Amino acid sequence: MAQRLMSLFVVFALLLTTAAPLAAQTDTPDPFCGNLKSDDCDLLRTSVAAMLSLESYHTAITYTAMLHGIPEMPVDHAEMQLHVAGDYAFDDAARASIRTLALISREEPLAAIEAIGNDPALLLNLYRGTTADLTVALDLSEEWGAILDEAADLNWPLTTTVAVRLVDGVLYFNIHELKPFVRELADSADWVAIEMVKTLETLADSGAFRDLADGVASSTTGRSVTGLDPM
Repeated sequence: MAQRLMSLFVVFALLLTTAAPLAAQTDTPDPFCGNLKSDDCDLLRTSVAAMLSLESYHTAITYTAMLHGIPEMPVDHAEMQLHVAGDYAFDDAARASIRTLALISREEPLAAIEAIGNDPALLLNLYRGTTADLTVALDLSEEWGAILDEAADLNWPLTTTVAVRLVDGVLYFNIHELKPFVRELADSADWVAIEMVKTLETLADSGAFRDLADGVASSTTGRSVTGLDPM
């Protein structure tokens, strides 16, 4: 379980480097301009510069997953959407970690995982110094609802919302809407907590981040993703 949490927290940290404002430093990644004209690219640089002084921000992101034409599926087409809206605030150490990871991942995204393996403080400082207030909503199509009902005998609602808070290194979840469908949670309080930073510290002391980085280094080739913009 701890290993899965570690991987999840690393992935989330890398996602932050794609969306978070960076600390006000001169050494920051240049925005990806692609085939943009010079004037348009200058607009991007101006936007990046304006973001450098931000210490907090709000995001609203929607992810859509679609399944179509899979023979094993009981329906021909099904889709779901995951909506994540959140407010974030960072202290100086967290912003420095984001900046460092963004710089490292600018040319080779997975290199950030190796950097965390060499220096887990990058991840620890990020989560110690981040305060977040998130609302996560899962919207299922009627087809997905039918799949869950048939495969798992679950009358899952088409919309489920979970509130998430990250405060002082502790991650809190409001699982009220999940309790009717997950029997293991039925007797739990509505709010549950994970000692995120303490868990990551234990994993760091055990060498787990180094092992994760070694696994990435040994199992991937051609890892650079041209055009991935850490801003």
